[in-house]
Amino acid sequence: MRHDRFDFRLCLALGVIHPDFLERMLSRRQLAEWRRYAELEPWGEERADVRAAQMAMACVQPWTTKRLDLAKFVLTFGEQERPEATADDLKRKAMQATAAMKGTINPPRATPLRYRKGV
Repeated sequence: MRHDRFDFRLCLALGVIHPDFLERMLSRRQLAEWRRYAELEPWGEERADVRAAQMAMACVQPWTTKRLDLAKFVLTFGEQERPEATADDLKRKAMQATAAMKGTINPPRATPLRYRKGV
């Protein structure tokens, strides 16, 4: 049987070395109950990630008028791969952020100081 993240998390919580051993210890009904319980009340790192996302969202919320989505702040690991951003993508995003904060995109350059000899 193929094991998912939940199986390994439950092993960590119960002190079992591998899900193969967990299957021998618990019936299918008991395993299903653990899954339902985890959906109602997450524990471990998943719960910590949700808490961190809530704090990050609370820090960003005062600075935007948009309705924020908590799911966008939760860390995901190995579930989805993002295409690598190109230099043009990064430049476009930086320009959008600058414009959103009402900054200037091409500020005037400071004139360099000229040093005179003998002064």
